[in-house]
Amino acid sequence: MSPAWLTHSLFSKVRAENPDAQLWDIGKIIGQMWRDISDADKAVYQHEYEIEKAEYEKAFKAYQNSHAYQQYINAKVTSDIFFK
Repeated sequence: MSPAWLTHSLFSKVRAENPDAQLWDIGKIIGQMWRDISDADKAVYQHEYEIEKAEYEKAFKAYQNSHAYQQYINAKVTSDIFFK
């Protein structure tokens, strides 16, 4: 699981509980929370992560098959050729 995903999922809760904490302090708190929770609780977060990852991959594949993505690729190729 991505540490960034865990931080993103817990940030609002930790921020609300620690309104005066700096960003790096929130990261430390979340890191300590992760070290302190049981393997069963970690499995819940892992499951949520896997679900979101699958949804993202499905959406990204759909985007790659879209007209908008093809336009982006064409513009990128043209730009790369033009600016070389």
